[in-house]
Amino acid sequence: MCTVTSSLTIIFDPPYYKGIFEVSKAKSYAVAEINLGTSEPKLPLIQNFILENWSKIHFFTKELENKIEKNKINPKRLQRVAKKQINQGVGTGTQVALKEQLNERKMKRKSSNTAHNEILKQRKFEIKQEKKKAKHRVH
Repeated sequence: MCTVTSSLTIIFDPPYYKGIFEVSKAKSYAVAEINLGTSEPKLPLIQNFILENWSKIHFFTKELENKIEKNKINPKRLQRVAKKQINQGVGTGTQVALKEQLNERKMKRKSSNTAHNEILKQRKFEIKQEKKKAKHRVH
């Protein structure tokens, strides 16, 4: 039996409210960060966003080597843990995963920009060569 655990943490990172989705499956962990705007998000807005845009959210997935099985937690204890997490902010595991996602996007962007710049350089070089040849043909 495979259990899927998901959570949404909303934090205020001035001037925006951000939502951090965390999804834990058997041996994988996925995290995504979305911008919810500058005003405090209301529950209906969050529900509509999840229902309409869940498939559009890009999750960064990380494989876990050894997953610790969680025992069933008393609901009151779960409330206390949730309250503690709210006071502490987003967990370090999430921060690490989001930083990896940011670095991955940055590397993709750099490599695509480098390739694009090389193509532009080559095109400019070819245009210059054609102009040189056209100059010599006139004489």
